[in-house]
Amino acid sequence: MIPARSALECGGLTPPPEQASESEQGVVEPPHSRRFARHFIWEPKMLENVFAILASTPQKLQRELRDFSPREMKKRPAPGKWSVQEILAHLADVERVGMRDRVEAIVTQERPALDPFDQEKRAVEMHYDRIEPRKSLASLTRQRRANVKWLRELGPVQLRRVGVHKKVGEVSALEFLYEWAFHDLGHLKQILEVKRYALYPQMGNMQKFYQFGQ
Repeated sequence: MIPARSALECGGLTPPPEQASESEQGVVEPPHSRRFARHFIWEPKMLENVFAILASTPQKLQRELRDFSPREMKKRPAPGKWSVQEILAHLADVERVGMRDRVEAIVTQERPALDPFDQEKRAVEMHYDRIEPRKSLASLTRQRRANVKWLRELGPVQLRRVGVHKKVGEVSALEFLYEWAFHDLGHLKQILEVKRYALYPQMGNMQKFYQFGQ
């Protein structure tokens, strides 16, 4: 099932309160330095929810995969839609090149240029349809454990730093974290939809209460 474009960069836009200049690595920055997001909201509870989503995704995937046979994981639910196998390969692949690498660039470089991630082209180049699903899940699990640990070590100053996405413009590290969790939930939903659609042909006349694809 074709996922929503991962270039959806989301985040709250609330002007920060007046405060003294922030410093990073001993360098004092002016309040409106281009290194930082112009609008920034720091909500520890929401960020903790992001970390909880990111940390729990591999286990949620593992639980849902128990109901799929190897053949079912390879089957596309409809023409042009990704199979469960392809979704898992995408998640394992994008964990580094689409997520970790770009957040790391933002927090360590001066307004880095962020290339768009063409997931359809990448799926073909990396042969998502040939990668064993359990291997993809194991790779995601290993990477995610290390990434959540690393992300928790980032502070407000680092998360306020920005990069410049070539399609959508300025993106802060914090906004990328929100998108990372948003991306996870979107693919979990896709896998649940594959399971849901598999039930539809067995519903008989009860199909009349639904439009296929709802």
